Amino acid sequence: MLKRLTQKPAMPSLLWQCNSKPRFGPLCDLMKRTRARFKQRLRFCKSNDDRVRADALANKLLKRDDISFWKDVSKMNRINSNVLASTISGISGECNITNM
Repeated sequence: MLKRLTQKPAMPSLLWQCNSKPRFGPLCDLMKRTRARFKQRLRFCKSNDDRVRADALANKLLKRDDISFWKDVSKMNRINSNVLASTISGISGECNITNM
């Protein structure tokens, strides 16, 4: 869906740019509407990203596609994992780093 969002606004944007980026008039209005619609859909995609991923995992589980299910769970866990430095300025260990 994100790919479609970036392809559609290209034409009004090019038309607007080729006409010296007018600040008022029909081309400016078209550009404003197109930009607003793009931003609205992008916010929708970002806000529903977790739900879409959860639905995809649920569908794989229902279809008993265990390999794909666990592969996606593994990917999600890698994305969400926090990697902390074990050594800072030559000092290692949680207590020693905290007492720097």
